Amino acid sequence: MKRPRKFTLPDFVDDVKPFLLDWLIWGYLAYTVIFLLNSYWYTQYVNWYGTLTLKPWGWALTIIGTFSCALLSEKFGISVGLKTIKSVERPPQKAWALTNWGITTLALVVFTFWVGWLTTDMEIGVIARRAPKTFHLWSGLSHPDFTHLINIDPELEDTILGSLIDTIFMAYLATVIGGILAAPLGFLGARNIMGGTWFRRIIFYITRAFFNVVRSVEALLWAIIFAIWIGWGPAAGTFALLIHSMAALAKLFSEQVESIKKGPIEAVQSTGASFWQTVRYGAVPQVVPQYTAFLLYRLDINVRMATVIALVGGGGIGRFFFYYKSQLDWNQVGAVTIIIAAVVWILDYISGKAREKIV
Repeated sequence: MKRPRKFTLPDFVDDVKPFLLDWLIWGYLAYTVIFLLNSYWYTQYVNWYGTLTLKPWGWALTIIGTFSCALLSEKFGISVGLKTIKSVERPPQKAWALTNWGITTLALVVFTFWVGWLTTDMEIGVIARRAPKTFHLWSGLSHPDFTHLINIDPELEDTILGSLIDTIFMAYLATVIGGILAAPLGFLGARNIMGGTWFRRIIFYITRAFFNVVRSVEALLWAIIFAIWIGWGPAAGTFALLIHSMAALAKLFSEQVESIKKGPIEAVQSTGASFWQTVRYGAVPQVVPQYTAFLLYRLDINVRMATVIALVGGGGIGRFFFYYKSQLDWNQVGAVTIIIAAVVWILDYISGKAREKIV
């Protein structure tokens, strides 16, 4: 007689995840309906200066209602959670778009698109009506002035070419140093490498939390922090790009490590190898090509980001771009834009060819 499988906490977590996702979706729909009623009905037809609020019993009723809808979703086979998390499959009797979960997903996408359209005040007609106001801007951009390409601008005390070199080196240093720091973090944030003991799992969750926190802070904010810390200029921009690159690359590296083949890992572990020996001989050879490709791709990103962080004192060619924009000198802005676009295109072409050879 087969003994029943023992119920464990991981089993409970796996069973409750789809339900929580469905409950979250229904909660999102309920909150969005309240938002639309408040923004597009109550303020327009009831009280323009008022706010539609729910009584405590109304929130309780909403929570109970969304909870019930989540239960019914699983009951009648329209659960997005079961499909996306547990991949519950049914016999392919009809196209996915005609299944219950497919119709639910499409309705959710369309509803979200409609809400987003209302929230962002999208009006296609405005583009056509206000187009004449941009003619002078397009005229200036299409007639670039390269006077300060190699001649020093007395206001900025630099040339466009000189600031471009600063930008390239900022991106290069941030990518190289960030990649070096991200490489070991990528293994510490990989579930398949850090599984086993509770100590490794704690390190895994701490590392993943570190990735998410650092990546959630935009490079612009990091640039402000380092500009105050070490002063305005390329050094602050380099450190800002470095921190952001480290977290972003570490996240990509960890996901790449999690997708490696288990065979080499198990073979190395069977010899009694230590943790770091397993990483060195079982995992590293499988991820080096992808790591290199990610570094080249990140270099391309950092060159473009380096032009933006100049807005908050990060230095580089973006300093020229934002200065000329503030002066409404669109001819000079056009020159800087062309230089930036040319450098990005060249680096993208080179890195693309290199990735083709590596991967």
